Amino acid sequence: METAIKKKHSGVRFLIVLVFLTALGVVLNVVSDWSGSYFGVRVFAGNLGTVIASVFGGALPGILSAVISSAIMSLFSGNLLFYSSIGSIIALFASFFAKKGYFSKISKLIFPFLVFAVTDGVLRAPLMFFLDSGGGYSSAIRGFVSEKLVSDPFLSVFVSCFIEALINAFVITLLTALILRLVPKGLRDRVADALHVRASTGRKIGKSLLSKVISVVLIAGVALGSIAYSLGYVLYREASIKKYTEICQGVAKTASLAIDAERVPEYIEKGMDADGYAETENKLYGIMNNFSQVMYLYSYRIEPDVGCRVVFDLDVEGTEGSEVGSVVPFDESFTDLLPKLFAGEKIDPIITNDTYGWLLTVYNPVYNSNGECVCYVAADVSMSQIIDDEVAFVIKLVALFASFTVLIMAIVLELFKIRIIYPINDIAGAADEFAYETEEGRKKSLERLRTISVNTNDEIFDLHAALCRMAEDSGDYIDRIRVQSALIAKLRDDIIIDFAEMVEARDKSTGDHIKKTARYVEAIARELQKEGKYPEDLTDEFIARLVRSAPLHDIGKIKVSDVILNKPGRLTDEEYSMMKMHTVEGKNILANSSAMADSEGYLKEAIEMANYHHEKWDGSGYPCGVKGEDIPLSARIMAVADVFDALASERSYKKPFPIDEALKIIKEGSGKHFDPVVVDAFLNIAEETFKASSAVSKKNEPESGDDEVEKQES
Repeated sequence: METAIKKKHSGVRFLIVLVFLTALGVVLNVVSDWSGSYFGVRVFAGNLGTVIASVFGGALPGILSAVISSAIMSLFSGNLLFYSSIGSIIALFASFFAKKGYFSKISKLIFPFLVFAVTDGVLRAPLMFFLDSGGGYSSAIRGFVSEKLVSDPFLSVFVSCFIEALINAFVITLLTALILRLVPKGLRDRVADALHVRASTGRKIGKSLLSKVISVVLIAGVALGSIAYSLGYVLYREASIKKYTEICQGVAKTASLAIDAERVPEYIEKGMDADGYAETENKLYGIMNNFSQVMYLYSYRIEPDVGCRVVFDLDVEGTEGSEVGSVVPFDESFTDLLPKLFAGEKIDPIITNDTYGWLLTVYNPVYNSNGECVCYVAADVSMSQIIDDEVAFVIKLVALFASFTVLIMAIVLELFKIRIIYPINDIAGAADEFAYETEEGRKKSLERLRTISVNTNDEIFDLHAALCRMAEDSGDYIDRIRVQSALIAKLRDDIIIDFAEMVEARDKSTGDHIKKTARYVEAIARELQKEGKYPEDLTDEFIARLVRSAPLHDIGKIKVSDVILNKPGRLTDEEYSMMKMHTVEGKNILANSSAMADSEGYLKEAIEMANYHHEKWDGSGYPCGVKGEDIPLSARIMAVADVFDALASERSYKKPFPIDEALKIIKEGSGKHFDPVVVDAFLNIAEETFKASSAVSKKNEPESGDDEVEKQES
């Protein structure tokens, strides 16, 4: 009950403050615009109230002020309603600048000033030009600009609008900053709280969800607007062409009645000297002058193989008509119509773009008493005039649609933020900062989550309650899950290592190869780290992964036949090719295990070692033939450890090399088989690590055949 009363009071307070700010904005807009009109300068241009309302209450009251004040002022000037789109956009900017604190410091006022000026000036100029009869509004600044600076009509409107916009923006920005300083902060905070206006913080409130809603609304608005524009434009264009066609048809038909068909041959032969010619021409001038839309009015007789013989061709401003009796060649655009013209038939209106411009032309045949077509009367309308009307129509449509689209979006988004974004953001913030690490942290986080006020009584309310229950239940399982996860990870590692040892056990000649190579890999890696080599790669975590991964480098041998794996003598070329495939097979096995176990971080180095540990620094290795640092560092380290252990260990087909001889072979392979940096690190620790732990070996040279097998396996 108490929650319902609080919600009711909050809603009433929201409406009261919203209505007050909107009314204040409307009054300021109307008074400032009328004052500007009275003094001959459009001071404030009806946007002062819009900015004030937006700064104190957010974009919604500002947009409402812009639309309502434009609607009121349009009662006295019909086109002012179309300017509400400018005020709506300025309201959005003003709200943004207020949240970012741009009006709180003098040094920051320059940015709102410039944005207001550019928005007002750039958007107002085309509206003025196309909606106010070529920018025919009067103001002191417009008069000065057109007389002293720019004579071109559009540029004159643009420059004067921009100058006025600079003055408006300067006054609005300063007054807004002054009013904000005079109004106590406590009152501003109460107004903002009533309208749920939240100041900008480091945390982005509802960015993802709100942006999706804005995107959906925008897409829907643009889609509906595009359909409306397209349909409106097509219908308006059809109506315009139909209207002008009907005007031309009426003019052409009336002019046809004014021409004496029986005397057309005489008119052509004698021209102005023909009886009644001058009188008829004056009638035609009278008809054309009564219809300002008609650009040209003329009468031609169509003569095959000759052209158009001029009967009447009225002069218009800037253009002199053709002489009576002269021949005007057929334009290419009339080629398809010539058969009908020769036959004296009626033809449909035609739109052409030729010698005389882009024209809509209507032809009306003139028949004598015998039913013969003696000439055609044509009336032309400039398509540019139709296009100008269409441009003005589209601008009006876009301006109105933009105004009401922004208004509707502001209302919808405001409600969406209050009822959805803010509650979800509070819940998400508490959940995001939920402390799972300790029991005390979990208790504090759970208490914070429970204290969030969610009074929507809808799915969000249920979501909050469910989240609280889930957080409480989850805490009991966290410790057990951590223990079980650690056990599972250890079990997984043990299984993989045991599997590697089972694979190694199949090769009766390798002994403790995987354990020794793991020790060698760790020793080499630690020495490289100590020497500062490859510092970006050789972290403690990376070395730990190398040591765990090293036993898996020969796991691909599970795919190699026991016959080949334990053959005591030299391998054939075919057997050697099959043996080399253990690198690729090892990579595939580990890659599949990584995908199934989701253990990419751990198995990455294992996969690299398995696939590349037989690659050589000079590119002559297998299976990929890569060279240099294109070979992964893990595989370059393993290559040295693997070959050294193979040389220094006893095999079924050979006795161990003496340590000095094994080290000599490794050193000789530097820059050819092995990474020189890795070899240097290995040799630095060789005596301490390997000689001290090895008994003095007798120098037993292997047989040449055994040595070749050793080279094959290494």
